Amino acid sequence: LVGHEIAHTRNGDLTRGGLTANAMRMIFRFAWVIRPTAVVTHRGLAAIILIPLNLLFLLISEISFGIARLYYTLLRGASQRAEYYADRLGARLSGPAAMISTLQKTYLKNMALSAAQRLALGATSRGYLDEIQWWIERASPRERERQLRATLIESAAVDTQHPPTRYRIEALQTLPLSLPDLIWADVDQARLLAELRKLEPKVEQAAVDAYRESIGA
Repeated sequence: LVGHEIAHTRNGDLTRGGLTANAMRMIFRFAWVIRPTAVVTHRGLAAIILIPLNLLFLLISEISFGIARLYYTLLRGASQRAEYYADRLGARLSGPAAMISTLQKTYLKNMALSAAQRLALGATSRGYLDEIQWWIERASPRERERQLRATLIESAAVDTQHPPTRYRIEALQTLPLSLPDLIWADVDQARLLAELRKLEPKVEQAAVDAYRESIGA
């Protein structure tokens, strides 16, 4: 996974780095910041002044969103190709089998959502990463297959920036078996987990906030 993400920068993926990608992210953030929560926010004289301003900010926000969406639409094909390139380079670093295993784990993303739900409801005392691991370990083969089918249907949308995971795995399976260029030792794994633990509170809070927002809480 780390090799795949680094490969996006190595391959010059326009949607992940560089001046163009950063500019588009800034446009998205700008559009969110200036977007009013409602057109009518006050009454009386204040409303007469603020309604035109809110309409103006709403228009600017929509134009900004439109520019950013158009950019990503035009780069959709390049973005999907970049995923295949990053998969190939990631497979060279870690070996095709490890890269395939990583992609297969993306089928279980709904378990990460379930972990966030349990944390939001106070139904577990485990941390976010441990809760995800708990969900994965308790999943039956039948449940894993169901998650796989659901993910394949979801990822088949024509407007997605990522190719369907099934096609990415099939492309990796055509590569010859080879030893990885980078051997990840146990001590490296321990250091990585230690770094992830430092970020866990922020990731956990972001996941819980996203869940609460999705249910309108």
